[in-house]
Amino acid sequence: RGKTVKQISRYLNLSSRTVEEYLLQLKYKFNAKNKHELIDKAIAAGFLNTIPESIFKTQLSIVMKD
Repeated sequence: RGKTVKQISRYLNLSSRTVEEYLLQLKYKFNAKNKHELIDKAIAAGFLNTIPESIFKTQLSIVMKD
């Protein structure tokens, strides 16, 4: 959570526009109004367990250790 499109694009080695387009497509598929709602719906649907832990780096891994 809290990553900008620019940060995501750098991490995934994609253009910012590509990341924006992927987010738009995912928001449509999940019927989400914004990125935060998309993340909440994806986690609720069980996608948290399919995302590589390395993507989250320190931020989420600290939360999940407890």
